[in-house]
Amino acid sequence: MADLAECNIKVMCRFRPLNESEVNRGDKYIAKFQGEDTVVIASKPYAFDRVFQSSTSQEQVYNDCAKKIVKDVLEGYNGTIFAYGQTSSGKTHTMEGKLHDPEGMGIIPRIVQDIFNYIYSMDENLEFHIKVSYFEIYLDKIRDLLDVSKTNLSVHEDKNRVPYVKGCTERFVCSPDEVMDTIDEGKSNRHVAVTNMNEHSSRSHSIFLINVKQENTQTEQKLSGKLYLVDLAGSEKVSKTGAEGAVLDEAKNINKSLSALGNVISALAEGSTYVPYRDSKMTRILQDSLGGNCRTTIVICCSPSSYNESETKSTLLFGQRAKTIKNTVCVNVELTAEQWKKKYEKEKEKNKILRNTIQWLENELNRWRNGETVPIDEQFDKEKANLEAFTVDKDITLTNDKPATAIGVIGNFTDAERRKCEEEIAKLYKQLDDKDEEINQQSQLVEKLKTQMLDQEELLASTRRDQDNMQAELNRLQAENDASKEEVKEVLQALEELAVNYDQKSQEVEDKTKEYELLSDELNQKSATLASIDAELQKLKEMTNHQKKRAAEMMASLLKDLAEIGIAVGNNDVKQPEGTGMIDEEFTVARLYISKMKSEVKTMVKRCKQLESTQTESNKKMEENEKELAACQLRISQHEAKIKSLTEYLQNVEQKKRQLEESVDALSEELVQLRAQEKVHEMEKEHLNKVQTANEVKQAVEQQIQSHRETHQKQISSLRDEVEAKAKLITDLQDQNQKMMLEQERLRVEHEKLKATDQEKSRKLHELTVMQDRREQARQDLKGLEETVAKELQTLHNLRKLFVQDLATRVKKSAEIDSDDTGGSAAQKQKISFLENNLEQLTKVHKQEDPKWEFPRKNLVLGKTLGEGEFGKVVKATAFHLKGRAGYTTVAVKMLKENASPSELRDLLSEFNVLKQVNHPHVIKLYGACSQDGPLLLIVEYAKYGSLRGFLRESRKVGPGYLGSGGSRNSSSLDHPDERALTMGDLISFAWQISQGMQYLAEMKLVHRDLAARNILVAEGRKMKISDFGLSRDVYEEDSYVKRSQGRIPVKWMAIESLFDHIYTTQSDVWSFGVLLWEIVTLGGNPYPGIPPERLFNLLKTGHRMERPDNCSEEMYRLMLQCWKQEPDKRPVFADISKDLEKMMVKRRDYLDLAASTPSDSLIYDDGLSEEETPLVDCNNAPLPRALPSTWIENKLYGRISHAFTRF
Repeated sequence: MADLAECNIKVMCRFRPLNESEVNRGDKYIAKFQGEDTVVIASKPYAFDRVFQSSTSQEQVYNDCAKKIVKDVLEGYNGTIFAYGQTSSGKTHTMEGKLHDPEGMGIIPRIVQDIFNYIYSMDENLEFHIKVSYFEIYLDKIRDLLDVSKTNLSVHEDKNRVPYVKGCTERFVCSPDEVMDTIDEGKSNRHVAVTNMNEHSSRSHSIFLINVKQENTQTEQKLSGKLYLVDLAGSEKVSKTGAEGAVLDEAKNINKSLSALGNVISALAEGSTYVPYRDSKMTRILQDSLGGNCRTTIVICCSPSSYNESETKSTLLFGQRAKTIKNTVCVNVELTAEQWKKKYEKEKEKNKILRNTIQWLENELNRWRNGETVPIDEQFDKEKANLEAFTVDKDITLTNDKPATAIGVIGNFTDAERRKCEEEIAKLYKQLDDKDEEINQQSQLVEKLKTQMLDQEELLASTRRDQDNMQAELNRLQAENDASKEEVKEVLQALEELAVNYDQKSQEVEDKTKEYELLSDELNQKSATLASIDAELQKLKEMTNHQKKRAAEMMASLLKDLAEIGIAVGNNDVKQPEGTGMIDEEFTVARLYISKMKSEVKTMVKRCKQLESTQTESNKKMEENEKELAACQLRISQHEAKIKSLTEYLQNVEQKKRQLEESVDALSEELVQLRAQEKVHEMEKEHLNKVQTANEVKQAVEQQIQSHRETHQKQISSLRDEVEAKAKLITDLQDQNQKMMLEQERLRVEHEKLKATDQEKSRKLHELTVMQDRREQARQDLKGLEETVAKELQTLHNLRKLFVQDLATRVKKSAEIDSDDTGGSAAQKQKISFLENNLEQLTKVHKQEDPKWEFPRKNLVLGKTLGEGEFGKVVKATAFHLKGRAGYTTVAVKMLKENASPSELRDLLSEFNVLKQVNHPHVIKLYGACSQDGPLLLIVEYAKYGSLRGFLRESRKVGPGYLGSGGSRNSSSLDHPDERALTMGDLISFAWQISQGMQYLAEMKLVHRDLAARNILVAEGRKMKISDFGLSRDVYEEDSYVKRSQGRIPVKWMAIESLFDHIYTTQSDVWSFGVLLWEIVTLGGNPYPGIPPERLFNLLKTGHRMERPDNCSEEMYRLMLQCWKQEPDKRPVFADISKDLEKMMVKRRDYLDLAASTPSDSLIYDDGLSEEETPLVDCNNAPLPRALPSTWIENKLYGRISHAFTRF
């Protein structure tokens, strides 16, 4: 190292112009300049090394700020240039500018050009090695911008106590173009965001490091220099930037690190003995630049707007404080052997002088202590001491030379002695070399041991902190355990009180059961009566249809006959006989015609009389029919009154039945509670001191009560639905019966009229046929007869019309009365509307019975609810004799809620069709379905540990310090995982099992579309089961399809092509599998933590991917990145994924300490979901209430504490 020299930190101030928003807002330009080194703000001057006005060019800023540092770095000095200021003040423009614009480029690209230009102009004997690094400090974590997989680098110190970033990528460069390419690559990975004050706001501090090493090939002199080019993120006021969500968190960390920088500057400016470099990673890295071995230039960037006056003043005060800091700089030179030797000799001379000075002072001190007064000429004098030391040294040298000369003169060595001495000297040199090498090895070993010791000390401190946390958690759990004991005692007291009225309630249960049986018999009788009425109604319908058909045929025949008569009367005239020319013969013929006409008139008179008599008979028949119709209407009224009374009676019976059912339910619950109490007393006598047994009994009591309640509620609900359906059917049949009886009576009357008319017309037709030859003579008489017949027919038609209108009016009034009587309550109308809307879908479901999968509904007993969604739920159930299995089998049942739409019903049917076709150990298995005589139920295998996400989150509690069953962990509706800590091998095994199942689905040409940890179930033995195929609507001949519906989709698990183009393929499932791997490694963490869905689209499109989680191996993270490739065809297939995971399982057997590595309070479960799903409710961490134990007992007894574990 060269001699040390002090230099002040240079501070340059630059003001940007007013931007467009400030001009539009009417802000004032507050900066006033005095010369080139002073600016006045609010009448207060601020002096710096240089002040740049708003019109200053990029080249001028570079020449004054950074150009001199190039020469210093190439001469072996360290240099730092960094820009400081508020957000949108022009820091990035000053440091970077437009990287590839000769006029607009900033300090970094210009300094790169100058470094290489300076090198090209230097001596040819110099050899240079230049390497660069580029990293950022984002959320107080150091991210390598040249290798995005390095997301949390650490800061270490070298042997000279100089901080450096360990593990950061270093690239050797040999031209300015290579450096600019490196800058472009790193800049594309840097975090930026849009705020109200800046469209491209830097969200991190970026540091570009240039390390230059040079060697003179002739003199072997080696120099090294480091140049830090820092672009700090700007300080922010949230009220001005409008930061929200993740941007707000970034702003908090930026302000925190800048505050730490301000504290360091203040401490250095005040000359404090303690400088808080370790408060921030940024100040830790820049420790050598602030008060160390470095030539530092700070460019403070300011806004001239009056809107930002307070921030500008704060920035100027920061620059003034920094200007007072002094650094001690020296050349970083690596000395040669000859230089080290000279330096050694020089230090040796100094050491001799100092030893002589110490000896002189000791002698003088001893004389003083002995009471002797030392004269002034004998007291210590520095010049005399140096001269004496030089004289003594010279005498010693002469003395040493003389004996050597004497020995050489006195005698000579023999050849054997000389060879022996040479061999001995060679051995000594060899031993000296070995010792030197051993010393070097030991020095390296000491350095390694020191590093390991520091790591072990950090690990020990972390372990101690974890131990303290565990001890505090143990104490808390012990206190909760004591509180639980008190609550158990209170529960036992409540159960003892419930046992008092057991006998009385049992007798009431028997009485109510008998009444219920009587009501059931009466209901069966009513059902039989309803069936007979239905059969009669069908017969009436058939008879009515037959009568309608016959009446239509008779009407058609009658109209045809009338048309023929009209044609005969109008067109077939009687021909006149030809004249004979004889008068007598003409008179004779006239007489004959007259006689014929007389006979015809007589015949017509007779016929008119006959028609009058026929009309009289018809009127009598009509009166009789009217009397019969009145009698029928009277009978109908009687039947309506009777039906109304029966309906009221049924309603009363229904009310009584419901009251009895409620009493039965209450008594059943009390019976179960009393039996549970007896069991508690028996077990309490045997195990009085075991609290866990009491907890198990309490849970058993609660489970029995809940199971009994749900069973009775479902039976009551089904009976009520059946009674309501029967009542509605009775009402409908009564209405239809009344309508059919009225219609039948009307048709009968019309039929009799038409029959009489038909007979009359037939007779008239016969007579007209006989009289056809005489029609000409009787035409005039027939006209009168035709008019009479037309009047009679018109009269009959009018009477029929009036009769039909009167009958329709009466039927309408009767229908209105019936509709008012049978309207029902609002709830019944809602249920009827729901059944009508879903009638078509339900009919299809019931008709599509598959004997292979159909399971008797009576052999299925439903239990507690495992999970519940908006339209469906999953229930734990017990199946009897399931597919040849003897005895009982625990299963899970999927069903829809009452308010589910037809689209949800189709989704459930789609999942049913998919499950029928798949059969794999790692895919949920279908046992059967109940599709007849009730709602559709899917019976699948039961997963003991619930969803994979819940399993992983529950496993966070397993590890060092875990209490097991003796602690006070809250129970859930699913069984807890085995009390064994997870290893990384277990997590890889989970992923491998899922990949096996997905490989099978891909071979079956199935696209899952909703692959996530919440849709993976964990069965006995930690076996993974893929479930929830509601979005897999069809089995396709190809492995891709395009989504056309508008349903809710899980955004955070979707591939890029699915988000933007709605395309779903097997490769999009591979993307989702990558997100699932991230969930597994983070033990159920929420993907993309802190990123809202609206930002996720742009981030994914620009290549953003999730960072490598803690405890995640490089191999696993590399597999995730392969699954998240932009192009689908570049992603691996599930067969390759299975092979990679199988290899990882063989390698990894490390223990994963869940308590130390992934504390539950540091992970984000759900941050506000997206657009596609309801957040899961985790009730397992809710502590038991202590203030109101009686309320808690009541909630427990009546099942008011709910649990939610999965979404259906």
